Amino acid sequence: MILSLIKVIKKWIPPFTLMSRRGTGEEKIAKSDQIYRNRLVNMLVNRILKHGKKSLAYQIIYRPLISDSAHFHSRL
Repeated sequence: MILSLIKVIKKWIPPFTLMSRRGTGEEKIAKSDQIYRNRLVNMLVNRILKHGKKSLAYQIIYRPLISDSAHFHSRL
């Protein structure tokens, strides 16, 4: 009796309705940086970013990079 009832219910409900309707998300590609055109710099800025202050995060990253490049060019 119970098995026959389960068979009838399975016929009424198609299997795809039991699964989630939400699809998988698309993989996002990191955008490139404005100055160095490098995705890794932009990813690092996003890691440092706190409370939406992206300009401050860029300053934190660019300060040592600019000083190192100036030091390197002065040695040449």
